[in-house]
Amino acid sequence: KRKYNTYLLEHKEVMCYVFAIMSNIFFSLETFSVKKVQGLSVMQISYFRCLCFFVPNYFIAKFSGEEMLPKGKLANRLLIIRGLLSLLAQFFYYKGYMILPLAEAAVLFFTNPVITTVIASCLLSEKFEVKDLAACISCITGIILIIKPPFIFGSSDNEGQDSWEIKFLGASFMLIAASSRSLASIIIRKVSKQVSGLLVTLHYGATSSLFAPALIVNSGSMGTLTLQNTSTCIFLGIMGFLGQLFMAKALALTKASKVSIMGYMQIVFAYLLDIFINDNIPDWLSVVGTVLICVTLFTSLNQNLTSKQS
Repeated sequence: KRKYNTYLLEHKEVMCYVFAIMSNIFFSLETFSVKKVQGLSVMQISYFRCLCFFVPNYFIAKFSGEEMLPKGKLANRLLIIRGLLSLLAQFFYYKGYMILPLAEAAVLFFTNPVITTVIASCLLSEKFEVKDLAACISCITGIILIIKPPFIFGSSDNEGQDSWEIKFLGASFMLIAASSRSLASIIIRKVSKQVSGLLVTLHYGATSSLFAPALIVNSGSMGTLTLQNTSTCIFLGIMGFLGQLFMAKALALTKASKVSIMGYMQIVFAYLLDIFINDNIPDWLSVVGTVLICVTLFTSLNQNLTSKQS
């Protein structure tokens, strides 16, 4: 273990990128597996994912001597709210991935940094500048290019009104997921000085695992478990856990800003999986919309880094 830790410290500039890339590969495989699950509701899939988060994190926290509950009622309440928001985000995240192509869904979900800026300016009274407004307009333009509403672009012979409505529904799911993720990120920002990252992840898994079964029963959409769909759910849960684990390792070796930039590799992996495995070639409008959103996000992130350094 000492040799391993010494090697990590000596090569941390390289290893942080290795861990970040591996993390994004695992996250991409997780979302790719969602489309392969058949016969189960989205909430059932989410429940498997929550269990795969909670069980390993519980034993890690127990053996490392981490306190299971944070000090203070406010921190506990915020963590419960954060867990519910993350469960909501995950539900709509999976719903969107089942409807949209992988690449388009990934791009829409990664608009959450811009959404976080807007929400933070409203809830935390953070300054909303002209550059933030420009980023919002740019992202909205990219979203329009991806979903291609027929009242702007017209309807093609291959795509009717039903196809547009389904695509709009999928885009709405991904934007709701991104907004819920943004709210959860703001809560993490509020409690980050009081609790560790492991405790935040543990409470997310615990809260989601407790509430998900009740939502499954109330919704009445309980599919039959088979060996195939159960193993696929367990696989995507393990991929999500490994993605989180390697992300934590990357964050331990370098600044969060570098890891955030590497997170957008999921869009690249999503395009590769879509093209080479799903045989789904995106049209040029979707590509232009993707580039526009990615350029906006990279520019916003770079501006934030520059302002922090100054």
